[in-house]
Amino acid sequence: MKKVCVLLLALICVLSSCKFENSSDDSNEILYFDNLGYRKNGYNSYQLVDISRYTKSEIVIPEVLPNGCIVESLFVKDAPNIESLIMSKHVMRIQWDQWHLKHLFVGEAFEDISQLEGFSRTLESIEVSKSNPFYYSENNCVIEKRTETLVLGCKNSVIPDNVWIIGRFAFASSDITSIEIPDYVARICISAFANCKKLEEVYLGKNVIRIERSAFYGTPDLIINCEASEKPSGWDEQWCQTERADKLGAKTINWGVTREG
Repeated sequence: MKKVCVLLLALICVLSSCKFENSSDDSNEILYFDNLGYRKNGYNSYQLVDISRYTKSEIVIPEVLPNGCIVESLFVKDAPNIESLIMSKHVMRIQWDQWHLKHLFVGEAFEDISQLEGFSRTLESIEVSKSNPFYYSENNCVIEKRTETLVLGCKNSVIPDNVWIIGRFAFASSDITSIEIPDYVARICISAFANCKKLEEVYLGKNVIRIERSAFYGTPDLIINCEASEKPSGWDEQWCQTERADKLGAKTINWGVTREG
């Protein structure tokens, strides 16, 4: 009997140290671990749904919860005080709205970077797990392996020389002030640099054969230097709205400029 009591006491201590508690509201059960609330969404998986008790600025998603389950998704819309998010290798989905992240680590299971469109607004650094089969990171850029498309950039990005395409919304609304477009880049997709209000100067080489609509929309202080002597046929008519009365395009476009150096 004494031995059983000792074992029970030890079990209670272990559970207590995990700080894993239940909170039920008749229909939905939330399990709290380290002041983060998780709700079950599968046989062996949970989703992060509540950070109202959380006081730290960095969220590190655990590999396994104390009950042996994994965290597969994040459904927290309002997280204004969280500056850093480190996904575990199991996170596949994220739903967000008011996130203001400065630092992001993308785990190995994350396969749809379009879920992060808009994250570039406040991001300063990005890293992808080396085990992710779909993406890799270099110079604070997230690049799709299959197509060499830069799909997510940030304030401190330096575009690698091997990037072929700059994807849709890749830098949209970010705080970048300058960016070097490598000669290998052939295509800049829709709204790639839209609303980068602090962006000051960009050089577009002769290999950029296609620019889609609104690629440089909402960049009022931007000076664009183009190697081409006139707008190439593959550039959308609204690639940069410089002639609009509301002045939502770039400040100046210079044609026939050769890259210095």
